[in-house]
Amino acid sequence: MIASQSTHRAAEHRSGALRRHPVAASSNPVVIRDAVNDLTRDEHALKLHEGSRINGNVNGTHLGPLAFVHVSYGAAVTISSPPTRDRILVVFPRGPMHVESASHQWLASTPFALSTTRHTLMVPDPLNGALIAGVDTNVAASQFARISGRTLHQPLTLDSERPLQLATSELVARTWMEGCAALDEIAGQQDPLTALLLLNTLFSTLLLGLSPHLSCFEPGILPASSYPGYLQAAKAFIERNYPLVTGVSMVAQAVGISPRQLQSSFTKYLGCTPNQYLRNVRLDAAHTLLRTGNPGGHPSVSSIAASVGIDHLGRFSSYYCQRFGQPPSETLAGAHRNPETDLNNVERTLTA
Repeated sequence: MIASQSTHRAAEHRSGALRRHPVAASSNPVVIRDAVNDLTRDEHALKLHEGSRINGNVNGTHLGPLAFVHVSYGAAVTISSPPTRDRILVVFPRGPMHVESASHQWLASTPFALSTTRHTLMVPDPLNGALIAGVDTNVAASQFARISGRTLHQPLTLDSERPLQLATSELVARTWMEGCAALDEIAGQQDPLTALLLLNTLFSTLLLGLSPHLSCFEPGILPASSYPGYLQAAKAFIERNYPLVTGVSMVAQAVGISPRQLQSSFTKYLGCTPNQYLRNVRLDAAHTLLRTGNPGGHPSVSSIAASVGIDHLGRFSSYYCQRFGQPPSETLAGAHRNPETDLNNVERTLTA
């Protein structure tokens, strides 16, 4: 009975995250390696340690431009990943992971990015493995510019003499693991609004985590890494919860500071108030929904405004015109003239 329970627990560990998205289960190292590479578009090599026999499991899926893969090997292996070049790959260790890159060695337990210009060696936890997230650098750069409101002045690269460990690692890891759980919950029944909210949340926290390593934005603007930690957390909270945020006090309480301090930091570092920032996040989300027509129902301007947290239709229309140069009804009418109003529209919008 004890042996049976132990076997069951081991099987649960091997199934890992994204359990409703199985890709491969094999004792053949080549099958496991290729299953991961197909999802991440990496060309990593896998080497078994002497005396090891692999018992691998790969789960994975896509959400728009983002790829997700969870892999466990059931044995001691070394992974050699080449420079990722035009891809961003972020590794979320699910157990202690030995990592070597750019002459640095460390035991990773928090998320880190693979270098776009250097090789990386990894020895993941045999039983728990790791979650890997991947996205094209040009897509990530476009999304980062949209979220931050800053202008790119050079291509996005991740190259550093020090380990590319993510900032606010606990927040990033928790958000992305919750994102994987959400993908399992909505497997086979995604709707554009859910996909859009989840993508915005994941890209926002990815920007937050990578900000210390980004040099792609125009000079003269303070990088996000120079913002106080509570400001970064407040931005992430708004971007993750904007349909439900009731005001400045709610955001301030969530990040553990006073409303006055929150107002001051937004004005100093972002040039706007928290309420203005919240309003723009809501307007951008509504703009995307209006452009895609919110398929699967009978959308109206008022229902879309309410879905992003704006209940006053007159103010919504006024702010929308100021930001996008046309009434929201015109944007929605344009979407109705386009028959291709499905999840692909959301993906094209996000990858533009």
